[in-house]
Amino acid sequence: MLVGLVGRLGLGLATSKVIRSLTTTEATGSPAMYAAVVLFFMAVTLVAAYLPARRASGLDPAVALRCE
Repeated sequence: MLVGLVGRLGLGLATSKVIRSLTTTEATGSPAMYAAVVLFFMAVTLVAAYLPARRASGLDPAVALRCE
């Protein structure tokens, strides 16, 4: 998760510089905005991983393997 977030953050920064050079806009991204995006995606990833893990932890391993 962290590797993906850091990699995409770097690509986002590079892309924003390219877009800014091609347009006449003066809008810039603040560090708070980038931090909010990273925290949002971390929260979504943790919820997406937690819910199936919680459901799987309630199963008996013998029953789960028998179904295979």
